[in-house]
Amino acid sequence: LTDQQGRLNAETADFGQPLLQKERLDEQDEADFARLADRQQDLARQLQQLSESATESINNITSDDSADRESLLRLADAVRQTDAGDAMVRATELLRNHNIGETMTTQADALESLRSLTESLDRLAADDTETLLKRIRSAEEEVETLRRRQSEAADHADAIASTLPPGEQQDALQR
Repeated sequence: LTDQQGRLNAETADFGQPLLQKERLDEQDEADFARLADRQQDLARQLQQLSESATESINNITSDDSADRESLLRLADAVRQTDAGDAMVRATELLRNHNIGETMTTQADALESLRSLTESLDRLAADDTETLLKRIRSAEEEVETLRRRQSEAADHADAIASTLPPGEQQDALQR
């Protein structure tokens, strides 16, 4: 979304600069405004869908997936806290009203908010990676503990078997 918003900002600026000198818009200008407004609206919709998808996923997670639920809660909160969606909707309205100057400012605000959101999500991903590494380390420790117990049990079985007469050793080890 951030890259798409950046490209749209550049296109709007390229389109808008010559318009600042015009007194009247021609049909092509009107069509270009509509096309840019539609694209801006699509980006706003995609951001809204991201938020809704995270919320829906939160509702579908079982209680066993508490780490996943926490990650999605943080994602949904980060998306909700950004001003990007409001700025994108406002930029759409401004484009539909042919207000190129204010549109470019509002789009710049939307892009900055998306960049901040991206940084927040990157930090969340780093936190999730640390959590995953902790889980892996814990699982490795558990595997090592189980190996040690298994080795101890085998040693114990060998010790018991060695105290039995030779004919009974094989039977005891099989049990």
